[in-house]
Amino acid sequence: MAEIKFEFPGSLIFGNKEILRIGSEASIWGERVLLIADSVHKNTGTLNHIKEILEKNRLKVLIYGDVHSSSSTFSIEEAVSLARNSHAQVIVGLGGVRALSFAKAVAFVAAGEGNIDDFFTDKVNRRVTLPLIEVPTSFRDPFLLSESCFLTESRQRTSAICHLPPASTKQIIVDPTLTVSLPAKYTILSLMEILLSSLEAFLGIQSSFLVENSALEAIGKVARNIEQIAGNQGDLNLRKIASEAAVHSAMALSMTGPLPGLMLSYVTGSYFSVPRASVSSILYPYIFDSSLYNNSDKLMTAGDILKKELKWETFSQRDPLSSVIRSMIARYKIPVRLGDLKIKSDELSICSDIAGSIITRNQASIGTDSLFGILREAY
Repeated sequence: MAEIKFEFPGSLIFGNKEILRIGSEASIWGERVLLIADSVHKNTGTLNHIKEILEKNRLKVLIYGDVHSSSSTFSIEEAVSLARNSHAQVIVGLGGVRALSFAKAVAFVAAGEGNIDDFFTDKVNRRVTLPLIEVPTSFRDPFLLSESCFLTESRQRTSAICHLPPASTKQIIVDPTLTVSLPAKYTILSLMEILLSSLEAFLGIQSSFLVENSALEAIGKVARNIEQIAGNQGDLNLRKIASEAAVHSAMALSMTGPLPGLMLSYVTGSYFSVPRASVSSILYPYIFDSSLYNNSDKLMTAGDILKKELKWETFSQRDPLSSVIRSMIARYKIPVRLGDLKIKSDELSICSDIAGSIITRNQASIGTDSLFGILREAY
């Protein structure tokens, strides 16, 4: 069993309507705020709502609301310039994984000299960052409870996990009411990613009793409620359950380091600019069938747990974990092949190389041949 290392970034505020506290929390760190948000929130009303809350607390708010699916290090440089020129004292990140990683990078780079390339390549070794407040509006973010972010470099389309100094994130506000605008299909994909990455955390060699407990909480909450959550967008109690699952999953993942399945999914999605949650659902059955996870006893345990939580009568005792996941994919009409996402097969080896380098860099050596084999099987 792995040793336990759990460093909680800042403090966590959780609950419906807790976003109303963001003004008072931000004012602790300064009066000039740069609000960084997913571009989708220009139309949902969420961006203006949070801006108004901040301004009611006499904060000066500048907005960078152009984080979108193709945003990478070029876009981060634009936001860094905005932060420096406006003398921003606090960074607020609003959105999903991409927006929150984007905000983390801006908070670090804007606090000193240098540029995003220095941060991306770990050339900067300093312990200064602008105070950061994270406001997730999606359920899934494996990096939510760690001082890490997932970035894609613009020129080469390569990816990396970058690390901020300890205590860079001052506040994480998880408010389930901010997730009601998620479409049902995206909700399903997000919940599937929480489920699958939590299963991988449970199976991984770095698992511990704390990882397993957190992962099992996430697995249970998703499996028992996935259909109700997706089918009842306005039910705040169900949204709260989904957000609880996301926090449990993020807690488990914060203690495991980069897992091969999760990294392969994120790198492939970023490289081809396709939804990473879709890639995760496609890859994980092949990941659990591969040599990466060949502990038959633990695989059987994970499969039995998932079948028990789903309570579907169609499963037999012999169905392995990967078959259960494939049944979920078929039920929710999720893409089953990478080729369905218009991914180019001749560039898949690049993704396995990038993912392998991220995993190896973080002291968990995995052969790139194994990763490429998974991508080839899933194509």
